[in-house]
Amino acid sequence: MINIVIHLFPHEVGDFNRIISRFNHSLDIDQVIDFFKIYVVLNTNSNVINGDMYKKPSLDSLISDFISISNKSKIKVNRTISKCNKIIGVNDFRRQIIKESQPSDYMLFVDCDVYFSENILVSIKNSINKLEKNIKDFVITPSTVRLWDTTWDCVVSETYIDQPLNFHLNIKCEDIVSEFNEGYKLKPITKFKWGGGWFTLVPRKLANYIGIPISFSGYGIDDTFMMVGCSLLKQTGIKVQQYVLTNTLVCEDNNAKNNTKYFHIKTNKLRRKSESEFNTEIIKLKNKIKKTPYI
Repeated sequence: MINIVIHLFPHEVGDFNRIISRFNHSLDIDQVIDFFKIYVVLNTNSNVINGDMYKKPSLDSLISDFISISNKSKIKVNRTISKCNKIIGVNDFRRQIIKESQPSDYMLFVDCDVYFSENILVSIKNSINKLEKNIKDFVITPSTVRLWDTTWDCVVSETYIDQPLNFHLNIKCEDIVSEFNEGYKLKPITKFKWGGGWFTLVPRKLANYIGIPISFSGYGIDDTFMMVGCSLLKQTGIKVQQYVLTNTLVCEDNNAKNNTKYFHIKTNKLRRKSESEFNTEIIKLKNKIKKTPYI
């Protein structure tokens, strides 16, 4: 099973609607629908969100919309409306679903502000079928547009590799992703590089072993930690490999409105907290690899 993991706040319900609609109209969706399941949480934790800002539309109406959208999904949805303090942000939900998933599952992390080509789900499914015949530990990521520095060029589509840096700041995502609807092609890359919620697919066994440390509460650098974890495992001889789907495209909406008014706790504060714990957690992971080898 491929578990699509989505965390959203109430003001992101409209984006959730766009994503579900896109899934429903994805290329060959009826042929692959049984291989996917959506795990989504609507985070209404009052310690995180400022409920006073949800007036038009109201918080109750957004919750109602969330339920209605979930019911319209062709892909089976396991939805949660979380009011508890356990889930502060996306890291907490991803960690929970990784823990609860089956060893043979795959984790597919999706953020609400991404746009994606219609062939992405069928391409991911077909790629898994091809890769798992020869390798068990792999990461699959779509290609993207030219970003803010050259370290990302290994996952940039050939269509956009000659564009200037920061090309992503001046695009209309919806128009660009519609150009990518052909079959899939896989390209291995020599390092690990991905955005956590940009349709990054990781085998559950690998994601569970590396993990998202509890000290990374709410938001921040879970993707970087997992990338470093893959590199560390590769250094021990584990055949971990990232592949890029060159005929798919994902891009993040950089023109989205600033919604910090909805939060009591700002994401940059949570990220700084996670970053402060990063080196300590890497040391812990190195010790784990020595004492409990990944098999």
